[in-house]
Amino acid sequence: MNTNDIPCTAASQHLPGIRKAVLVEFEPPTALAPLLAKRAISLLPVAGRPLLQLWVEHLHDAGIEELLVISSRFPEQLRRFLRDGERWGFDKVDYLSTAGLENWQQVMTLTRGLDTSEYVFVMLNALPLAPLVEAGSGPCCWLGTDGVAGAGMASGMAAASQLHFAQINSISDFWRLNMDLLTAQQPSKLMPNSHVSPDARLLAPVFVGARVVLDKGVTLQHAALSSNIDVGEDTVIRHSVVLSDSRIGAQLNLDGVVVDGNLVYAVASDTALYLDDPLLFAPMLAAPVNVGAGQRLLAALLLLLTLPLHLVLRLIHGRELKTLEVPRGRLADNQPQLAQLHVSRLLTPNKAQQRLPWLWQVVVGELPLFGIREVEVGGLLQRPGVISLADFSAQDALSIEVANHYQSKIQSARENLALMLRWLVALAGFEPWVSNN
Repeated sequence: MNTNDIPCTAASQHLPGIRKAVLVEFEPPTALAPLLAKRAISLLPVAGRPLLQLWVEHLHDAGIEELLVISSRFPEQLRRFLRDGERWGFDKVDYLSTAGLENWQQVMTLTRGLDTSEYVFVMLNALPLAPLVEAGSGPCCWLGTDGVAGAGMASGMAAASQLHFAQINSISDFWRLNMDLLTAQQPSKLMPNSHVSPDARLLAPVFVGARVVLDKGVTLQHAALSSNIDVGEDTVIRHSVVLSDSRIGAQLNLDGVVVDGNLVYAVASDTALYLDDPLLFAPMLAAPVNVGAGQRLLAALLLLLTLPLHLVLRLIHGRELKTLEVPRGRLADNQPQLAQLHVSRLLTPNKAQQRLPWLWQVVVGELPLFGIREVEVGGLLQRPGVISLADFSAQDALSIEVANHYQSKIQSARENLALMLRWLVALAGFEPWVSNN
C-alpha cells in the first residue's frame, strides 16, 4: 500500500473537533492465512486483547463518539464484538460489509458520501502503540499512514507513524507484537474462570485467559494463552502464544511458537506444521450443548402448535428415518465421543417443515432448538438444531460453514428469537426457503 493512496482529510488544527472514526479491515496478507481460517484479523489477540479492542479503547480515549466499521471477512464477528458500541462508550456504531479491500482508494469510493473532514480513518490490520498526534491540550487523535498504520490523514506523518503503529503482515509479526506487549505490561494476568494447578509455575509476564486449565507441573514464562485452552501436565511453554480452543498435551517443551489447535508455527525456523496427533496438539472439542429448560419449553409449545401441520405433512409426503452421529463428550485423547441418535425427517421440499419431528428431540434434551446444519465444523461434529441460520444463508460450502460457526460460537439469544420468527414464516410457506437439500 502506497502512501499516496491514503485519504487526506483533516488538517491537524481540526483534529480536536473530530468525533467520528472509520475503522477499515483490509484484506490480510497470505502469510497470515493459517491463523485466519475462521477469524477476522482484527480479532487476533495481542497479550490477551483483540486488535479491535485495543483500537476502540484508544479511539474512545481520544474522544471519538461514533464508528463506521468496514470489513469483508467474518463481518458478523465484528458486529458481535462491538454491538451498538454502548459497552465501549460509543454513541453509535454502523457497519458496512464489502468485498476484500486492497487500498484506500476503494475505501474512499465506499465512503464518498461522508464529509471526511469529520472523520479519522484507522486500519485494523495494525496495532496501535501510542498516540501519534497530540493536538494542543485537546484529545489525542490516532492517525496512520500506508501499510504501516492505517489512516494517513496529514502529509509528513509517515515517519512518525512508523514509531506508533505496527502492522501485522505475518505470523512472526503477530508473535513479536505479543512478546513486546507482554514485556511492556509486565505483571501476570489471570482472567476469571481459569484453573491453575497449585504446583504450576507462572513466570511473569504471562497472560492466562478465561476457561484455561493448566495441569500440575505446567510452567509458563513470557507466554500469552487466550481462552478455552487445556495444557497437559509437566508441559513447559516459553515465549509463545496459544490461541483459543486449543489443547496441548503433556510433557511438551514449547519455546518460541504460536499454537492454534493442531497448527504449530515455529518462529525461529519460520515454519508452520499441522500435527495430526491429538495427544500432542488438537482443537478443543466444545462441550455438548446442554439444552436448557427455556429451549425445551419453547420446543414443547412449538410442538403443540405445529402438531396438526406435522400430521398432515406426514400423511401427504411421508417421512424417512435418519441416523445422526452426535457428540456426547470427548475421549482422553480429545477425540469426539460420538453416539447415534435416530430421528425422522418429513419428505417435504420445505426445509423448515422437514425438521418438525425434531422438536421432540429438543423437548427430551437430545438436540438444541437452535443449532448448526448437520455438517462438520472445524472437523468436529456438533449437534444440529431444528432452526438453523445456515438454511437462510447462501448455499455454497463456505457460506454454510460461516453461518454454522456464527450460530455455534457467536449468535445471541435475541438473534435466535428473530431467527425463529423467520422460521415460523417459512414454516407457513410465506417465505421462500433457501435450500431443498
